[in-house]
Amino acid sequence: MGLRLHCDSPRIIAHRGASGDFPENTLCAFAEAWRVGADGVECDLRRSADGEVVVIHDADGRRTLGDDRAIRDLTLKAIRTLDAGRWRGHQFAGENVPTLLEVLAQTPQGKECVLELKEGLELLECVDVALRSIDLTRTRITLIAFDYEVIAEARRRIPQARALWLFGNYAQREKNVCLADWLVDKVKSANLHGVDLGFGLAISRELVRQLRREACEVYVYTINSKPDFSACIDAGVDAITSDFPARWRAV
Repeated sequence: MGLRLHCDSPRIIAHRGASGDFPENTLCAFAEAWRVGADGVECDLRRSADGEVVVIHDADGRRTLGDDRAIRDLTLKAIRTLDAGRWRGHQFAGENVPTLLEVLAQTPQGKECVLELKEGLELLECVDVALRSIDLTRTRITLIAFDYEVIAEARRRIPQARALWLFGNYAQREKNVCLADWLVDKVKSANLHGVDLGFGLAISRELVRQLRREACEVYVYTINSKPDFSACIDAGVDAITSDFPARWRAV
C-alpha cells in the first residue's frame, strides 16, 4: 500500500472539471479547472462500441448529449457527432465528448487526474492499454470505482497508478463493526492507497485520523458549500472534490 503524501492543506479536485459553471466532462470544463488552479480533475470513463475510452458520466446520452442511445452501443465516430455542451448553454455548443487520452494530453505536468471507472473489466482493459501509451511520470493518475472488485482488479492490473475505493453508502458496512476498521480492512485487502468517501455525518476528524494512521489517503466528494468545506478542513482530509474548484482554491 502506498504511503500518503503529506500536505498542509487538502488538494482541490475539480469534479468532472469545473462542472458547476461548465458542461461536465468536456475539455473546456477541464481547461477552466486548470485555469483557476485546481490540483486535479476527476472524470468518468466509459467504453465505446469500438473500444475507445470516452469521458462521460451517464450510461446513455439522454441528459448531456440529447440522444438516448447507450454509449456502449456507439462508436467513437458516432459519439463525436453529438453535442456535449449545448445542454449547459448555447455558448458551449460544439463541445465534444473527449477521450481519456485527450484529457491526459491537456493535463499540466505534475497535476492529478482522478479516473472513475464506470464499468467493469472490459473498460479496465481499455484503460490499461491507453495508460501504457503515455508517460505516467508527468501526471498523477488515481483510479477510483464504486465497485470494490473492479478497483481491486485495477490495482492489480495497473500497479503504476494509485487506486482508491469510491464509497458513500455507509449503511452497506457490516453492522456493529467500526467504520474506520472496516474501511482499513477493505483498503489493505486490495492493497489500495485509500478511500474516496461521500460527504456525510460519518466524516469526522476521528475517522480521518484513524484512516491516516494506517497510511490510508482520504478523499471526500462532492463538496460545494462552505459548511461542508469547513468540516472537511477540520477533519483533515487529503483531497476535496468539488464542482466549484475556484471557490476553494481562493480560500
